Amino acid sequence: MSEKEKRRLQGAKPARRRKGAYAGGSGTRAQRRAAAQRGKFHIEWVRVEEEASAPRDEKRAPRTRAQQRAEERRKRQGKVVLALAAVIVVLLALCGWRFAEYKGFQSMRAAVEVDTFFDGTTVEGIDVSQMTLEQALAHWEENVESAYSGRFVTLSDGRRVTAAEVGYSSNYADVLAAAYEAGRQGGFEERYTTLSNMENGVEFVVTRTLFTPEGISAYVDALGDEIDCLPVDPEVTGFDAENYAFTFSEGSAGRLLDREALCADLTAAFEAGGGGDVELDIEVTPCVAPTGKYGIIATYTTDADSSTGARIHNIRLAMQTINGTCLQPGEMFSFNEVVGERTDERGYRRAKAYYGMQDILEYGGGICQVSSTLYAAVQDARLEVNERHEHSRRVYYIPDGRDATVDWGHLDLKFTNNRDEPIYIACYVDDDWQCHVAIYGKLEDGDYDKSTLGALS
Repeated sequence: MSEKEKRRLQGAKPARRRKGAYAGGSGTRAQRRAAAQRGKFHIEWVRVEEEASAPRDEKRAPRTRAQQRAEERRKRQGKVVLALAAVIVVLLALCGWRFAEYKGFQSMRAAVEVDTFFDGTTVEGIDVSQMTLEQALAHWEENVESAYSGRFVTLSDGRRVTAAEVGYSSNYADVLAAAYEAGRQGGFEERYTTLSNMENGVEFVVTRTLFTPEGISAYVDALGDEIDCLPVDPEVTGFDAENYAFTFSEGSAGRLLDREALCADLTAAFEAGGGGDVELDIEVTPCVAPTGKYGIIATYTTDADSSTGARIHNIRLAMQTINGTCLQPGEMFSFNEVVGERTDERGYRRAKAYYGMQDILEYGGGICQVSSTLYAAVQDARLEVNERHEHSRRVYYIPDGRDATVDWGHLDLKFTNNRDEPIYIACYVDDDWQCHVAIYGKLEDGDYDKSTLGALS
């Protein structure tokens, strides 16, 4: 478009408006808005058309300062928008990266912060990944260790020797603790790396010792102290007055355990894993009944074959009462206290007796032969005599000086056991009316030394 045409257009008068058209504010609001829009569109179209028809090298018309400021403002706004968009993109990328990193951290943390063993952990072939340390310790103690510590060897007397008694040891608690701590050292990344390497499986081994030489030696010594003993010879517990024999305690044999042999046998048995039998080698020393040390200390016999039936009856009755009497060391014997009063109620009969120089009949007549025979035996046993009385005249059944008369309430025969051990008095009348009295006890030098025990003869 030429300059002439531009000036013509700029200076041209507006065309005549039709009646009812927009003219300086006439017409409806809608009509005015539409007319203004058409005028604006027309101006812009003319500008575009001029720019399109102008030569490329023709300089554009200079813009006003307001237009330049508006253009610069639009450029600055565009740059700000672009910068904001770039920042938003960077922030979104950063947030996405941080979120992914956080999710990875959470996954890593969940993997390493468990209270059970890590996956892939096995101890002696047992998967412990679902156990806590406390559960694993309890499982080993109840189900695993007891099978090893309870291994045993059976002795010939029926005893069972378990590994726990001879030094059994196991490091299972330390191994389980080490397996639990595996992968729990260092920071999260280090722990997670260790944990990742464990996924293919990590095996932990427990070391055990069924016994130790010291444990076996201690057990054998304790057993030996229990078994070993010296022989205990039987001791006199009494006197069998019917059989004229001593009674003895059972006594016990001596026992001595071969400790060295037992240590060797137990070691071999446990080295083989236990479960075998071991013979106890015990040396036995029998006890010895001291029968040769006890017997008749002294004995004396008198003849009563000239006695009447009543007299021999009284003699038998008195001897039966005395037979089996025991005197402890230092104890005194009293004939009247042991035999008691001679009366009809007590079974005695009337027979001849001495009363001074006279012969009389009295209950218990003839028992002075019992007291005299007993006195003679006491003399031969060298016992201490405390009281003794001679007859008023000579008696026919015993030599002079060996008799001893008794009378209830007046005259008595008393003697004391002056030996170190108890003594026993045995007496009886045989079928030939021979009156026998013997003092039994532990034999000493000078005793009668009849060690063969049995009936008096």
